[in-house]
Amino acid sequence: MPDTVTSLYVLILLLPGFVGYLTFSAVHDRKVEDSFDKVAFVVLITALSTAILGWAAGLALPEAGEGISGKATQDFLLGLFPIQTLLCAVIGFLFGAVANSKWFSDLANKAGVSSKSGHAAVLVATIRAHPDCFLRFRFKGGGYVQGHPILYSLDGEECCIFVEKASYRRKRPDRRFKIPSQVDVDGPGILLLNFDDVQFVEVI
Repeated sequence: MPDTVTSLYVLILLLPGFVGYLTFSAVHDRKVEDSFDKVAFVVLITALSTAILGWAAGLALPEAGEGISGKATQDFLLGLFPIQTLLCAVIGFLFGAVANSKWFSDLANKAGVSSKSGHAAVLVATIRAHPDCFLRFRFKGGGYVQGHPILYSLDGEECCIFVEKASYRRKRPDRRFKIPSQVDVDGPGILLLNFDDVQFVEVI
């Protein structure tokens, strides 16, 4: 079992990779749920950044046997560590951007590697494919909400979408309060919080 000093040494070496993973998760549409995948991704980014720095500048990590307080480790923390952290953040950003790109998912589909979209949900992929579209959400009980989608979170616990330039149509007008059947929203837009009553979505 590794001692405390060795564990601290390994943790410090992996910190840039954690920064890279946080950058990746902030950019990537999908969530990484599995803990092993997260750790593997941190190790991968750390190893890749170390290889790039070693090739580009001839910089090397200190030997573990030198101890956490050794001069080589101190030089690493003061010199290489900030550079590697920035490089890991850039790598994480690039990985997230590539994973989100339609080009990457199309290439994987054509090659037969995967049939999945690169996005968290089909609705997200539809919005990305038609960024200027308006969506009309038809409800099971009648009526609809329509607008231009600008904010959406359809992965994990939260499932909602915000549409601007929005309007809604009731199943029938409310004669008690003289509210017409179709109303244009006088404000920024409409936030849909529940998709259980949505029968289908029209792309218009």
